[in-house]
Amino acid sequence: MSSVAIPGIVRCRGVAKSFGSGEAAVPALRGVDLDVVAGELMLLVGPSGCGKTTLLSIIGAMLDRDAGECTVMARDPGQMNPGERAQFRGESLGFIFQGFNLLPTLSAEENVAVPLLIGGTPRRRAGARPRTQVDPVR
Repeated sequence: MSSVAIPGIVRCRGVAKSFGSGEAAVPALRGVDLDVVAGELMLLVGPSGCGKTTLLSIIGAMLDRDAGECTVMARDPGQMNPGERAQFRGESLGFIFQGFNLLPTLSAEENVAVPLLIGGTPRRRAGARPRTQVDPVR
């Protein structure tokens, strides 16, 4: 039986992040390691305040890490300028919020289609895309 390497979509090693400075600094992440491979379903669970959103914000190129390494689809969001980060998020990542930022008059599929429409995707394709499985590795 041969072993085939599955490409990592997310790879974090020793990721740390604190908020505040000096003695008032509050650590949110301390040396987090995470691997997510293509096609894997990953759940990030934990109590309120344990750093879930902070980690997702680092992976999603919205927040800088203080230490460690993090690559997303073989790219390091920490090495991107703000324009590159915005383009990377718009073309490569998707966020579905639990309730915050959702438009209550739209269905889940319509809420997913909104950023596609804003990004210039034709209406028919934007409406169909939430119902299709998209290969995360291009």
